[in-house]
Amino acid sequence: MKPLIRAFAFGVLVACLAAGCSKGGVKKLTVTGTVSYKGERLTSGILRVVGTDGAFATARVGADGTFTLTDVVPGEVRVGITEAPQSSSSSDGKGGPAAKPPVKLPAKYQDPDKSDLKYTIGDNTKSLDIELK
Repeated sequence: MKPLIRAFAFGVLVACLAAGCSKGGVKKLTVTGTVSYKGERLTSGILRVVGTDGAFATARVGADGTFTLTDVVPGEVRVGITEAPQSSSSSDGKGGPAAKPPVKLPAKYQDPDKSDLKYTIGDNTKSLDIELK
């Protein structure tokens, strides 16, 4: 009886591993781009995209206004952008050149459900330029 149980358990294990390692899952994408407000690139922020199924991805907006989103599920996404936390001083105690202050965005852009920013991400989407007005 024990060999039968072992064989069954081994079969279940192999089936679970095969299912978990299959390539039949949702293909996730990496998307790069820029975020601008009234024609000027943002210098900081947190970008969030939310799909119709609730799947989301986030990315930091760099000082040059660029971002890289990873693990984006293809389809229609809603976009929200929040301000990134700002440090009040440098970590080395030296006063370097003053950084450009972050742009104050209208509150509606913080919530992907209220921002009115919608995009369709397809298998061929590599770049996304987001313009806030």
